[in-house]
Amino acid sequence: MELFVAFKYLHIAAMFFAVALALSGEIVLRAVANSGEVVAIRTTAERVRPLANLSTILFLVGVAFGVIAALAGQINLLATWLILAYVAFLAAMAIGITITDPWVGRLERAAAESPADAPSDALREVIADPRARAATWALMALVAIIVFVMVVKPLS
Repeated sequence: MELFVAFKYLHIAAMFFAVALALSGEIVLRAVANSGEVVAIRTTAERVRPLANLSTILFLVGVAFGVIAALAGQINLLATWLILAYVAFLAAMAIGITITDPWVGRLERAAAESPADAPSDALREVIADPRARAATWALMALVAIIVFVMVVKPLS
């Protein structure tokens, strides 16, 4: 198997699993949070955290495999479609780092401080945060944009 194909496969596989872990964990945590079940929120947040950490590692590995694949396939790393993909990826990372990850941390803290039988006002406030909800939708849109750009290669 040629190096380009091997590293392209590894890039796609790593990114697929990274996105699956990152978004599915966030979506499940949000769904459980919306239930208002404090113990379930605590448990889900605890279980999702290691998956989120693994997704971060897979994103970094995926980027490395992508660069290696591009170099092996003699693809211009400054091609317009790749720059579009870089911008979308960096935007997704920025949203994750500045909005969704801190929201998860606030959710965990508020759930830990809330009585187990009913969500506290502080927990309800975190759950209802419209900025975090919008960020989740933005991340899903950015993933769709990245897939489109990587498959269609517009402006190339």
